[in-house]
Amino acid sequence: MYKAASSTETKLDEQLTPLIIKTLKIVVFILSLLFILQNIGWNITSLLAGLGIGGLAFALAAQETISNLFGSFTIFSDRCFHIGDWVRIGDVEGTVEEVGFRSTRIRRFDQALVTMPNSKFIKSEVINFSEMKKRRIKFNLGVSYKTTAKQMTDAVEGIKKIIEDDARFERSFYMVHFTEFGAYSLDIFIYCFTKTTIWNEYLSMREEFNLKIMQLLEELNVEIAYPTQTIQFS
Repeated sequence: MYKAASSTETKLDEQLTPLIIKTLKIVVFILSLLFILQNIGWNITSLLAGLGIGGLAFALAAQETISNLFGSFTIFSDRCFHIGDWVRIGDVEGTVEEVGFRSTRIRRFDQALVTMPNSKFIKSEVINFSEMKKRRIKFNLGVSYKTTAKQMTDAVEGIKKIIEDDARFERSFYMVHFTEFGAYSLDIFIYCFTKTTIWNEYLSMREEFNLKIMQLLEELNVEIAYPTQTIQFS
């Protein structure tokens, strides 16, 4: 628990530090500007009063900026993602590189950099793949109508055994069942989870799983089905 809390604090620090630095730069710039104006003879009190009168007009003109600021507050208060997380927001998917006051930068997997206004996070669904505890494998395996009942039973039990014998699978819950008489195949429904959430490891594990299923079907002399057409001549 301590490690998890420490990791969360570290990630939060990575996001807050750039924002704090930017804020301090803005504050220092404004104070320096006021100091310079005062030294050259400007009436700072009148200037600030004038800014107050024009504040409403400025606020109306800066609605989008204010909306973006609220979006950034939402990101930090909800902690929906951190720098380095793999996320999907709308049709944009990639790794979070930077969170700013106005916008967030996301590096897509094709290496394109997307800058998104923070206001979008108030309205859009945010999917954080880095928070997954496991990854799902779900598909229908169609085998030939030549398959006998015994072969089907052996195939289903064999696939279950592949999952049970591999500690990398979440073995507390999975489903493997003969579910349908399809249009051109007998369908086996396979639903299980891998413990790893790392994309490359997941793909390697899924490839290995598919190859083991192919080997099992070869041993049982069960053919994988494919679409066919029957033409009758009369």
